[in-house]
Amino acid sequence: MTTLIKLFCIPHAGGMTSIYNEWKPIVGLNMELIPIELAGRGTRFLDEHYKTFDQAVDDVVAKILNHNKIEQKFAIYGHSMGAYIAYEAVQILNKLNDNRLVHLFVSGKGAPNLTKKEFISDWSDEELIKKIDELGGLHNRLKNNRELLNMFIPVIRNDYRIIETYNHNIKNKVETKMTVISGKYDESISMQEILGWKEYSHKEVDIFQINGGHFFINENAKEVIKIIKEKLLLK
Repeated sequence: MTTLIKLFCIPHAGGMTSIYNEWKPIVGLNMELIPIELAGRGTRFLDEHYKTFDQAVDDVVAKILNHNKIEQKFAIYGHSMGAYIAYEAVQILNKLNDNRLVHLFVSGKGAPNLTKKEFISDWSDEELIKKIDELGGLHNRLKNNRELLNMFIPVIRNDYRIIETYNHNIKNKVETKMTVISGKYDESISMQEILGWKEYSHKEVDIFQINGGHFFINENAKEVIKIIKEKLLLK
């Protein structure tokens, strides 16, 4: 069966593409899942870390455009920090009048204007590790391998640093349908912050809560994929 749509996925702070690679067996044949590898991790481990949030956004937009040169419809999914990158990327793509872009999915973050900035990039290594662990984002393989974890701490720290450069007061509406997904037990986001996304698109904005905490995308991937496919009108 021919692939009908591409889904570009952007990870969370310190996140790897592996978080989305695990989705591939369940997306079906009519959707191509394309995890975006951010600088400083995975195959791009030696690439220079982003200095600003805008630099990360520009990099993601360039990778999407480079990968999707043919006239094929696509959607963008971003989790946590990736939600804000995805939102900003969609604004740029809207300005390019890229009608191939059909949907924006965001999860794990509240609306920017309602979400308070956290200044934690200067925390100690132990404090950063505790923060990620409390959110449920620290894989057991990292927990049990301090040497490997030490390699990821600079990536996590830099991701939080560029989030601190992001203008949370922005409230530009995108020209794309949007779906917001959150974990029912994610204590890092309030319902008010989630509902705030309704003011960020000129088109319909649907909101879903599913079982799980901040990293429900690991805990309940099948339900996430089900929502995505329903919104993209895929069987």
